[in-house]
Amino acid sequence: MKYKIAIFSVLGLVFQSNNIAQAGEPIELQKIGTWQNVVSFHINRAESHIVMTMLNAQGQELAYEAFKNNGLWGNAYPIDEINSRVSSDVKIGGISMTDNEQRIYFHANFPNGVGGSDIYYCERTKEGWSNPQLEPDLSTPDDETYPTITCGGNTIYLLRHRVVANLKQEKKELDKQSVYYAEKDAKNKWTKLQTVNLALNFGWTQDVQILADGKTMYYSVREDRKAPSVPIYTRATVAGEWYLPEPLFVDESGYDYYSPQYAGNKIYAIRSNDKKRIRSGTIISTPCPDKYAPQLVVNEVGIVQTQKTHKPIEAIVNVYNPTTNAVQGRYKSSSVDGVYDLTNLAANNYIVDVRSNGYSYVSYQLNYKDLKKAQMPQTIELFDTIQLDLNIYDSEIFRPLTGKVIAVRQTDKSIFRSQPLAEGRYSLMLPLGSDYNIIATGNGFEENKFLFKLAGDIVYSHFERNLPLDPKKKTVRINVYDAETKAPLNANINLVNLKREETIDIKAQSMVNGQTNANLRYFDKYELTVSGVANYAFHNRQLDVEHLADEVDVYLIPLKANTSILLNNINFATASAEIMPESYSELDRVVKLLNENKGLRIEISAHTDNVGTAQYNIVLSDRRAQAVLNYLVENGVDPLALISKGYGLTKPLVPNTTEENRAKNRRVEFKILEAE
Repeated sequence: MKYKIAIFSVLGLVFQSNNIAQAGEPIELQKIGTWQNVVSFHINRAESHIVMTMLNAQGQELAYEAFKNNGLWGNAYPIDEINSRVSSDVKIGGISMTDNEQRIYFHANFPNGVGGSDIYYCERTKEGWSNPQLEPDLSTPDDETYPTITCGGNTIYLLRHRVVANLKQEKKELDKQSVYYAEKDAKNKWTKLQTVNLALNFGWTQDVQILADGKTMYYSVREDRKAPSVPIYTRATVAGEWYLPEPLFVDESGYDYYSPQYAGNKIYAIRSNDKKRIRSGTIISTPCPDKYAPQLVVNEVGIVQTQKTHKPIEAIVNVYNPTTNAVQGRYKSSSVDGVYDLTNLAANNYIVDVRSNGYSYVSYQLNYKDLKKAQMPQTIELFDTIQLDLNIYDSEIFRPLTGKVIAVRQTDKSIFRSQPLAEGRYSLMLPLGSDYNIIATGNGFEENKFLFKLAGDIVYSHFERNLPLDPKKKTVRINVYDAETKAPLNANINLVNLKREETIDIKAQSMVNGQTNANLRYFDKYELTVSGVANYAFHNRQLDVEHLADEVDVYLIPLKANTSILLNNINFATASAEIMPESYSELDRVVKLLNENKGLRIEISAHTDNVGTAQYNIVLSDRRAQAVLNYLVENGVDPLALISKGYGLTKPLVPNTTEENRAKNRRVEFKILEAE
């Protein structure tokens, strides 16, 4: 069905139909769908989806939605989540939807409301529409109706009934309403409702619709209660105020037009000829003159999905003014398909960020000065897990350590265990959305931990941290004495860790009364060498710290004639005079001692256990003693200061009754023959 009307483009607030009609040009209106008794509606920008309220046979206003397929509108499907709450006492109306079609707003006087008509919304879920939720910040004891929200979801406009104290006057102005608005604050809460400038609030305002640019508004108004309802256009100024409104068109035949809105370069509205002003009718459309179209904006459409599985993510997309950091719009990608749609991006610069709880964060800088093309990626991929690589090493010698690394999630104390990558290198895979305590331990080392924050904005998927461990130590007092007089001696002390690269040197001048302290690592073994005291032999032995007492006593033997000194760790190949490499350090100490004390003449004596014949052991011990002498000479000792002798099994230190005792009897000593 088509209708003839007149289009006008005059400024001002005088809506006298006969005068304006003479200046207009007739155009045709196209009826949309087959629906009757439509009271309110909202069509998406693609002209493919409508939500609406219609009157049933009992006069109840119920919610529906319809979709266009192959160019034709289908049946209207009831929205049961809303309609199930409608009764003779409970009414709804003023339906609209967000630009991404993921939320429906409407007004209702549900029992859980604040008073009169309040603002409610339903969310689209995978199962359908959610149950209605009250917007408490937008609801007051007055009537709030006809909500319409900007594309970014940051500003909402609605009508509020003007409360009049006089009851007779109240009845006359029962449906006289004003346009109000509220904005989201930094905490995403609605601010207090404020009225727009008075130029918009004249006559009997019927409804309100904010367009995609956030700066153009359509609504319908009657100059007086008996006048036809006229669709109105206005646009915001640079300063945020609104220009004087003007009619989109006026029908000279006296028809009413409600809920004007814009989609696909067309003006849509409800056309009614009900003289009782019940405000129900059919939906019509007509081409929109350029003057009344919203300002040009860039539409950014894309998908937010997971990086690995490409599943859709419901994310918040915030648009900021880069100069003021003020939020220009808050959008949401669909939980069903991940689609987001940014529609109010004008010819400006913007910062856009994308956030979803438990996922990474991304940010983009956009420049739409020329409005030529979209700049956001078509697909935004967010990750929900990061990889944390940790280097565990000794804090003193910087060597990698074999240990254990775990992460304890703060929200629920769940434990995540690491996987080894290489020596001292471990990897953790951690879900985002919570902070973690990262704890590293190693045998013989103190625990080290740190707080790893993953509850905030995470940009990178791979992190690396160094985590040094301090060795557990035991303080051992070393006491040095004269072996004969027990007098304290200050000596040079050298401790070589036999497990790792660690050497401790303590100089004689730092000792006090023959005493010093050494901090030694638990579970390690050290080779202790005490030397540097004139006219005394050196002392050498191994210390097992785990089983070591708190004090170690060392007795240095004076270098006097007829004194025998046992050499430690002098080993030979089995049944051979070949000196094993581990013996070199002890023999080098003998070289140093003899070169520092030139007046010494010594006998190198070798001894065996009782395995084998006596003659065999004499020969073997002779060869071993000579091998030691040769080593000393080769390393700079005067050969005239040395003689060698093998004693075989003739001078055991302990009975050869056990393997341990036999090992003690297999030894090398040097005996001082002369001392000057």
